[in-house]
Amino acid sequence: MAWLRIGDNATTHPLMSKLLMATDFKHPQKNEAFGVLVQLAAVSAGHLTDSVVELGLLAQIAPGRERDVLDTLKRAGLATEEEHDGERIIRLVLDDEEFIHARRREEVQQDRNRAKDKRTPGLLAQVRVRDGDRCRWCSKSVSWTNRSGYRAATYDSLTNHKDSSVDTLVVACKSCNSKRGAGETLTLLDPPTPEEMIYGIQTVEFVNTDPWCQDHGITITQTQPQLPIDTATQAATTRQQQADQGAAPTAAAAPDHRAAPGHAAPGDGGDPVEPPWMSMSLDELDSQPEPGAAPTAAAAQAHGATFGQAATTRQQQADQGAAPTVAAAPEHRAAPGHAAPATEQRGGGESRGGDPGPTQVARVTRPGTSGRDGSGRAGQGRAGVGNGGSGRRRRGKRGGRKS
Repeated sequence: MAWLRIGDNATTHPLMSKLLMATDFKHPQKNEAFGVLVQLAAVSAGHLTDSVVELGLLAQIAPGRERDVLDTLKRAGLATEEEHDGERIIRLVLDDEEFIHARRREEVQQDRNRAKDKRTPGLLAQVRVRDGDRCRWCSKSVSWTNRSGYRAATYDSLTNHKDSSVDTLVVACKSCNSKRGAGETLTLLDPPTPEEMIYGIQTVEFVNTDPWCQDHGITITQTQPQLPIDTATQAATTRQQQADQGAAPTAAAAPDHRAAPGHAAPGDGGDPVEPPWMSMSLDELDSQPEPGAAPTAAAAQAHGATFGQAATTRQQQADQGAAPTVAAAPEHRAAPGHAAPATEQRGGGESRGGDPGPTQVARVTRPGTSGRDGSGRAGQGRAGVGNGGSGRRRRGKRGGRKS
């Protein structure tokens, strides 16, 4: 594809300064000459004339000003006037890619030939079947997915892609292809042997899906290069593997933990037992009884107290927030054959708080709470201090004296 490129820094390029000096620092003439130069270069790039234009084209672009503009370009070193086959021509000097750059005819033709090679049925597929994924210049493996590294794969032509055939195309890496493009001479190696052949997944898919190869029954399979490794070397493990193997017994011994209440401890070699609550939904979990509620009632019964039926679910506890207090009140009733617990007396035999308050509130200890039993076990069912139903211990006057 033919194209013309104007550098991003063309306005500050040194050649633009020369063009301004060629016009005796007259900016309108400088801009005129630069605009004519760009139009001449565009026509030359589009028709692949390699920077050669005729005087007639200049007359069409700058009618009446062609001689003045050409003299300005010649003084700035951007154009020369020559004679070719008895005709006067203009040769533009576009050798700086940062100013104005047009692709040469040879470069464009090479790209067109390369595109033609891709359209030739089975041509590139046969080259990859013969060479695999190895560079024919350095014998290194190449990658068809890496397009920017030195291992990037490409097709190198021995004839600049003129009349290409399977014999004139080879697989090459980007590094060797660039060296040959710069003029360096390299030695072409023989195609790899079946033992040296490397077929990557991209090459396998490219060949096996090519219509020409399918019509001719050509298929390949992915290969893996075989390295000469001794049996003793294969049996040896790396230090990292030895370290991983050394840590394995420790990891295997990790399941030796205490079993959760109501669950069996996992065996040494078996799978851990999954608690039933892990597979329950939220609604099912809410309907389950509070763990430890039964031991608390049993402990209270062992001390001779009768407990009311407590709320067993979270929802019932939320609805009956005052139920534990009311149900625990009978704990102060006297059991058969035992005296009722006396209230705390102060000084002259008066009970704290003056008149006897309402029924004393028992301190109910739930499993898992602190209280007096911090181990999570069932509470002892002891009666609370009472304090006349106030729920708080009232601090007396200083010195404990009465006025």
